[in-house]
Amino acid sequence: MFRSRFSLLALSPILLLILSSCTKEKHTAVYLDQAGVAWLDTVPTPSDLSSPEERAEYRLIHYWDGLVFTDETYTHDADFMSRVFDRYVSQLQEVDSATAYPAVEDLMRRAEADSVTYYVFTHLADGLYERGDYESYLPFARAIIASDYSSEDDKMIPEYQLSLVLKNRPGKPAADFTYNTLDGVSSMRSLLGERPLILFFYNVPCHTCHRVMADIQSSEILSAAISAGELSVLTVDKMGPLEEWTRSVKDELPKGWIHGYNYTDLYDTDLYNIKGVPTIYLLDKDGTVLIREASVASLEQWCLAHLSL
Repeated sequence: MFRSRFSLLALSPILLLILSSCTKEKHTAVYLDQAGVAWLDTVPTPSDLSSPEERAEYRLIHYWDGLVFTDETYTHDADFMSRVFDRYVSQLQEVDSATAYPAVEDLMRRAEADSVTYYVFTHLADGLYERGDYESYLPFARAIIASDYSSEDDKMIPEYQLSLVLKNRPGKPAADFTYNTLDGVSSMRSLLGERPLILFFYNVPCHTCHRVMADIQSSEILSAAISAGELSVLTVDKMGPLEEWTRSVKDELPKGWIHGYNYTDLYDTDLYNIKGVPTIYLLDKDGTVLIREASVASLEQWCLAHLSL
């Protein structure tokens, strides 16, 4: 008995060495920027990749090579993961969908190594949707929905959000709807055919909505385009109350714009993805979405680039 125990003790350093070499985990490779903030880096881009497209694709595919997905020191650090994820998304935007979709699919498959890590990535992806970066959100939603790792409950939100993202997408025809004016009922598409259209969805009591209307009015670029007949504006109140809308059309809302309301098809429905108000779309003269969730600045930039102002 004593001899057996002694032999085991004598061998234990060797056994420990073997076991440690077998179970030793890699650690995440991180770098520090000039401010001392830790971030991931990709492996150096090979010099034989000469075109910007090839280099962008290589950086995207290898971006996460330095991350050990089971290394909780980093993968469970929300601040670190948020920073490196944002850097990744900026690179995602440099490639086409044929490159982005499989790259994101591979990323989410690697994240399955740890349940918390996978949750972190799904949460970060959801943040893209919340801030309106729908094109970056698309490949993540598709990857989560297609994964066997995600439960059916996990897929419910991305499935719903994906259905909204795909509606009225830039480059696609905008959904038609009717609206009521002081003079009767009309349809959005009846305004098309001659000039681009700003769709301005709002709620009549919303102070921010009226401020943004005022910003459009005070914009020299936009007001010039509207006055010259090169751009139309349709405001649509989607909640009411009707009496207040009627008063505001007569006394407050900008003259020369078209003002309407629709309290059935736009309130709490999926016809348009209106997460908050105001929500602004820019359509071309044929009704194709040019910009969704537009800002005054993005409208001005488009007008300068496409109208003869």
